[in-house]
Amino acid sequence: MDIKEINQVARQFGLVGRSSAFFNVIDRAVRVAPTDLSVFIVGDSGTGKESIARIIHAYSKRSGQKYIAVNCGTLSEDMANSELFGHERGSFTGAVETRKGYFEEVDGGTIFLDEIGDLSLSSQVRLLRILENGEFLRVGSTDVRHVNVRVIAATNKNVEEMIKNGKFRDDLYQRLNQFPIKMPSLSQREDDIIDLFISLAADYASRNRMPGVELAPDAYDFLRRVRLRGNIRELKNIVEQIVALEPERRVTAEILKGYFPNSSYNTSVINSSDFLGGEKSIDPKLIYSILAGLHADIRNINSKLDLLLSSKGQTVDSSFVSNDIKILSAGEHLDETVEEAEEVHISSTKEESEKDLVIETLRRCNLNRRQAAKELNMSERTLYRKLLKYNIDL
Repeated sequence: MDIKEINQVARQFGLVGRSSAFFNVIDRAVRVAPTDLSVFIVGDSGTGKESIARIIHAYSKRSGQKYIAVNCGTLSEDMANSELFGHERGSFTGAVETRKGYFEEVDGGTIFLDEIGDLSLSSQVRLLRILENGEFLRVGSTDVRHVNVRVIAATNKNVEEMIKNGKFRDDLYQRLNQFPIKMPSLSQREDDIIDLFISLAADYASRNRMPGVELAPDAYDFLRRVRLRGNIRELKNIVEQIVALEPERRVTAEILKGYFPNSSYNTSVINSSDFLGGEKSIDPKLIYSILAGLHADIRNINSKLDLLLSSKGQTVDSSFVSNDIKILSAGEHLDETVEEAEEVHISSTKEESEKDLVIETLRRCNLNRRQAAKELNMSERTLYRKLLKYNIDL
């Protein structure tokens, strides 16, 4: 495919990029689409693996049939077997009726199995049988059934290492890996990150009828250097926070530092008089950003300390540091300070935007609060208080 054709595919699926790594992935997806080869997509979390799966289905012979995406990471062993392959009435407690699994529902189409590395070994055996001859058994049944489904799998784990540790079947890996696609991380797409930021900001502002933002020259340099472990997903969350919460619509590097947890923040701009009621005043949003960034830094230090001590066979004294660490400032907890600053200084419009952001993130995470809290850069306890505050019941 030439660059013009690749750009057309990208626009069709709302993808943004111009780097060679980005073009290569789309080109491979379109080329393999007309075949019936199983595709194995590997890459870090948040790199857009499901978007590639959708491209493959759309350009395949099965495009007129069903497509379904399943996150295997949210399924227990018993649930996975039931959800994927179906069950008979009475096969287990709560099975009040016979139910088709996803493979039967999508017969003739395409199934995308995300986080395939979290699938149990028993489910892997069932999946291998479908891949080899299209046969499967519903839970609680002895009747062999047949389906014709194309499988696209994805993971952010090192499958070869899992095979060595006995956590993933080598024969299944070989069957899934007929056509591998490696997703590049954002650090390999430096040419794309600014375009992504601008596109995501414009899209979120338009959907929520909010004023857009523009990047100052120093913000371009900052974005080129930043490293995001969550890749596009993390960038999207940060962009939405900026558009929803930032009072300054011209975004500078200094503003960005408050939203990127892995970046340093220059606190030298703050004087004691700013906090002690002197003549000078400081933007409350700046205080909030600093506190939020500090909280993220402490969590990062905690995780690294845990890893360091555990590697030496030691444990962390909970009286010294823990995952629920609180920073005391003038007798108040950091979490409470951040929330109070937020409640006082964010307008009702911004609160509504934050509520929408929480709901959207929860739905994207299949209502998994732990994962949603991680993507929102807050603790599960803070997320729970947000749900109570905004009366969110999903």
